[in-house]
Amino acid sequence: MNVLDIFLNFPLMCAVVGWLAAQIIKIFTGIFRLQKFTFTTLMFGTGGMPSSHSASVTALAISCGLCYGFDSGFFAI
Repeated sequence: MNVLDIFLNFPLMCAVVGWLAAQIIKIFTGIFRLQKFTFTTLMFGTGGMPSSHSASVTALAISCGLCYGFDSGFFAI
């Protein structure tokens, strides 16, 4: 087992990509809404839409359903 095997974990990578996508979209919506660019506040700030937590959980659930089946315990959890 190699430490780099964590990058081969499809559900985990889907959750990370979902989180990252939501954070990047949050920057652009923040610029549009506030009419100014504050990278640290928009990228690492809490709250707001889109929700990075919801995006990562949804991506994790769907990827578990795709990998293990939508009738599996992994998808139910």
